[in-house]
Amino acid sequence: MKENLNLLIKKLIGKVFPEFSNKVTWTLLTAGIGILALPAPTYLLFVNLIIDFYNKTTNSEISLLKIDSITPSSGVALTLILSGLFFHLIIKGFQIYPEILKENSQKEIQERKTVADIKLYEAFIEILPPTSLSIEFLKDHDFGNSYHDNNVKDFSKFEYGWGHADQHFHDNEIEDKAAHLYSEIMKFDYFLACKSHYINDHILSMLTDRDRAMVMEWLPQTEENVKRANEWSSTIYQLYCDFISTCKNNLAI
Repeated sequence: MKENLNLLIKKLIGKVFPEFSNKVTWTLLTAGIGILALPAPTYLLFVNLIIDFYNKTTNSEISLLKIDSITPSSGVALTLILSGLFFHLIIKGFQIYPEILKENSQKEIQERKTVADIKLYEAFIEILPPTSLSIEFLKDHDFGNSYHDNNVKDFSKFEYGWGHADQHFHDNEIEDKAAHLYSEIMKFDYFLACKSHYINDHILSMLTDRDRAMVMEWLPQTEENVKRANEWSSTIYQLYCDFISTCKNNLAI
């Protein structure tokens, strides 16, 4: 409540000057400023013109004011001016306060969404942390060489640990990048499974026995697979880094 009132006061300060559409306020301001600005004779002259016009129109006999009988009070003028401004602020207060309540409600909802996204990001990092052997594998490995099956085990962990119905970010940018990253890792893992084979208990290679025997004279298909794997792994590593960076920026963590 206190926060809402403080915000209301700040907004009202910025709207002290009334709009021209506020006729009541401008009437009071004009009357007050007119009393202060115009000399008494001129002010009373206008009043007498109005009285004379009224008398002629309605056949009335209201007496005209004597110029030396009334001296307009500056207190009355200031009262009119302040009343006009006060009326303006009251009207603005009724208009602005619902807006403040709406803004605070939206802010509270956004804060809850951010907290939820931070928790989900922490769950993501727990499944596939930057220190994961699989992430380092994507960054550094040349698929012309063999690799240990431990290097790809986190891909399977990620496949079964992520992508559930409750694992979606409220932040649209983060959600799009998480979904794209998940899809690319799954397709890449499948590609490796199809194009690699074991050469002993835990060592995998994309090279056939002939390719290894001929050293660098690989089959065209092997060269194509190795090139694609190297390029694809680098792309996925960049997607992973971009996802982490976006989460840190958007979630302020």
